[in-house]
Amino acid sequence: MLSNHKLIIDKTCPMCSLYGNCFTRLGLIDQNTVVFYQNVNRKVFDQIDEKRAKSEVALVHPRSGKTVYGLDAFLKILSNERSVLKRLFQVKWLYFLLEKLYRLISFNRKVIAGSTDSSDGRVCTPPIHIPYRIIYLILVALFTGLMVNGFTTLLDAELGVAHVGWREYAVCFGQIAWQFAALSLIDPAKRLDYLGNMSTVSIIGALLLIPLFIADYFLDFCWMQLMIGFALVVGTMFYLHVKRCKRLGLPFIVSASWVMFRTIVLIIVLTLIYLN
Repeated sequence: MLSNHKLIIDKTCPMCSLYGNCFTRLGLIDQNTVVFYQNVNRKVFDQIDEKRAKSEVALVHPRSGKTVYGLDAFLKILSNERSVLKRLFQVKWLYFLLEKLYRLISFNRKVIAGSTDSSDGRVCTPPIHIPYRIIYLILVALFTGLMVNGFTTLLDAELGVAHVGWREYAVCFGQIAWQFAALSLIDPAKRLDYLGNMSTVSIIGALLLIPLFIADYFLDFCWMQLMIGFALVVGTMFYLHVKRCKRLGLPFIVSASWVMFRTIVLIIVLTLIYLN
């Protein structure tokens, strides 16, 4: 167990609280290790880089003042008194991949968790890292396109129409471009925060398709049942979209624009199917 350290996390981040609690319950750190960036005492706070600690969790040893950040903090906790893990994490390519994954999640944690800073204590919002935000948008669009493509494969088979493999990927990336343009007119300063939150809603919707795939495997749904299931997923996504827009202080017209794009796409797809 790692003791006599302080793991400084964001009080408003559900993911931060999750791994902090996991480390504690697994006996990797003691009960007093996890503290919050927003209200940790000044003596400890003065020993960290306050800007860096907003985007990378800080693990500080108050007596020596030595602090490690981000992935290094996690690895120190996980590999403490575990020589095998220490050697494993020293493998350069593995460390490189883990570091990039950590930074991708850390810089996007606010749009992933959908959390915002409260007025209680210091602000712990990481700065927008444009490359990592763009990578997040692209990865989510590719994953969502893959999942929705799986759904439309089932639906097209039931309808007896030819399946277009690239269509859903075009829709996912088109949605990003459409909403980017919409936010440029409505509130340009919030474009990247909004697109990050919109992408998280998309990935939640993609994951919600998994139970539909499983149910179809066992029950062999007809096209109407598939559409009902998909409508439930889209309805859930719309609710989450509206909720996140409110949290960002964006008007309902942003959600209306989101629906408008999908409606236009649906009309175009149905028209093409009818013409063929």
